[in-house]
Formats: sequence, C-alpha cells, structure tokens
Amino acid sequence: MTHRIVVGALTVVTLCVATHVAAQDKAKIECGMKVYEQQKCSLCHSIEGKGSKADALDGVGGKLTADEIRQWLVKPAEMTAKTRPPGSRR
Repeated sequence: MTHRIVVGALTVVTLCVATHVAAQDKAKIECGMKVYEQQKCSLCHSIEGKGSKADALDGVGGKLTADEIRQWLVKPAEMTAKTRPPGSRR
C-alpha cells in the first residue's frame, strides 16, 4: 500500500513539474518571438521556414550557449566579426 502511495505521489509531482517546465518554455518562446519580430530578425533569418532563408535559426539553442546567444543579440557586429573571415561577404 505504501509503495502505491509513493508511486502515485511521484507521478503527480512529475506531471506538475513537467507542466511547469512546459509553461516556462512556452513563455520563453513567446518572449523570443516578440524580440524576433520587434528587431526585424526575419530580414536576415528564418524560424520554421518563415523569414529569410539565408540564415535559419532553427535549433540554434542546441548549438550556442545562452551567453553566445545573448552576445549575438547585444553585439551582433562584434560576433559577426568573430565568426566570418575579414573581407568576406554574407
């Protein structure tokens, strides 16, 4: 009986945590999309096929650290200079 109660409690906690994490992720995605729209990122980038096809941002969160993404948003010219050879064009 005690085993069933423990398993049931763990299941409820797991579901609550998963729901909370999903809500946080949704809020972060919505915030990111607002920044994407407000800063007109679609002129150079795409997300899920929407926007310029030149530089897709899909999956960038798995390729860059949070700090690198922050630097791209705050200092894009500096980050571009670090990633592209001098004199190269887009």
